[in-house]
Amino acid sequence: MNKFDIKKIFDKFKNNPAIISKQKTLTYESLFNLILKFLDHYKSLKIEKGENIAILSNDPLNITISILSLISYGALAVPINRKLPEHTVSKMLNSMNCNKIFIDDNLNDSYHFEKIDKIPYPNINDIDSHKTKSIFIDLKQSATIIFTSGTSGTAKGAVHSLENHICNALGSKLNIPIKENNRWLLSLPLYSVGGIAILFRCLISGAAIVIPQNKKNLPLIVKKYQITHLSLVPTQLYQLIKGIKENSVLQSIKSILIGGDRISKKLFDKSIDLKLPIYLSYGSTEMSSQITTTSKIKTKQEIINSGKLLKYRNLKINTENEILVQGKTLFKGYYRDNKIINNTDVNGWFKTGDLGYFDKNNNLIVYGRKTNMFISGGENIYPEEIEKYLEEYPNIVQAIVIPIKNSEFGERPIAFIKVLNDSEIDDNKINNHLLDFLPKFKIPLYYINYQNVENDYKSKRSFLKEIASKYEENSIHDSRCY
Repeated sequence: MNKFDIKKIFDKFKNNPAIISKQKTLTYESLFNLILKFLDHYKSLKIEKGENIAILSNDPLNITISILSLISYGALAVPINRKLPEHTVSKMLNSMNCNKIFIDDNLNDSYHFEKIDKIPYPNINDIDSHKTKSIFIDLKQSATIIFTSGTSGTAKGAVHSLENHICNALGSKLNIPIKENNRWLLSLPLYSVGGIAILFRCLISGAAIVIPQNKKNLPLIVKKYQITHLSLVPTQLYQLIKGIKENSVLQSIKSILIGGDRISKKLFDKSIDLKLPIYLSYGSTEMSSQITTTSKIKTKQEIINSGKLLKYRNLKINTENEILVQGKTLFKGYYRDNKIINNTDVNGWFKTGDLGYFDKNNNLIVYGRKTNMFISGGENIYPEEIEKYLEEYPNIVQAIVIPIKNSEFGERPIAFIKVLNDSEIDDNKINNHLLDFLPKFKIPLYYINYQNVENDYKSKRSFLKEIASKYEENSIHDSRCY
């Protein structure tokens, strides 16, 4: 039986808060009635089942309701990053065959799309009580198209089924308990799989999705809304810790799920000192978010790892140390040329492009990405290994290692580093620190302060490669550390 009656979920938790925002609080019952209003709106617009509908909005509440209602209707929700330039958005819409886009009234004048109908949001402040028996949804139906981060170049549209999202949430819940009336902060954008995952974790449990007016002051938001669950990238965790003035702010928090990027040892240790309930995770867009996750970290002595495999997922390491995945959370494929392209091998395994191994306790250790590896003087270099030790150096908050061309060795590493409070960079001291852990050929040629780079954490590497190219001429005859 692949049919799922969403009304049962909303009836079960009907008096619980489903969405809490500055504008309003919606119970599960009122959220369901609002979804029904959107369904009527889709019928009046003659939206077809299976149609790809883009969503472009500054308002997370509008986006949340649009995603849930489009899935309920049988159409595909395609949330778009509002920060992208118009020409990039147009290209994405065309590649996903989106002929209609939900757009805020105040954004209408900012975008001029050809052959794409702009459709307005209905008034969410006017909610009528509807009577309906059930709304059945096919769990296998395509539900969303979420763009990958584009670390390998062009962002790709990953198609997920409703089953993908629900199984991801169910597997997460077995490891990170969430129950009725808990509150999970919508701290990640809804155009990312991490943001979408928050919605489904809450919905299957009767918890509330908290939508803050802005995310700039995390400690204040946590205290004001009594947040119990957080999903953060390491940069956000750093901001949370930096903004804490008193430990009472943290009393409501039951779990902090960390993913999306490598966590430094300094940030890890500080989290333990503050007794933060952190869970480290490894995941991907293609697997609907989490793949492996640790239990709650309790001591600094625990090796930083990505935890154990969650239910509804399978994982193996091939002979090249690449991580392969499959299971009920694995996406349906990439959307291209008006169809879904399956990207698994003949046995149903998807190659993640990430490199890793299992430790003696069966925890996954992810140590690099195949596409980031480069060869210097015949030796394989994984930037993530160098970055890890750089971030253990005092005052280095973040490091990104980039290869530059070198006539003698093929390629050599340089490092872009972000330092705390504009601290001075002493190349020799940093080199001596690294030489305690790494061979000489892995020591970067240069250290460049990149304090002002504000790109998304996953796109920084490709962005910095462009900047790195100007250092290539200077490095041709520089063979230090060999």
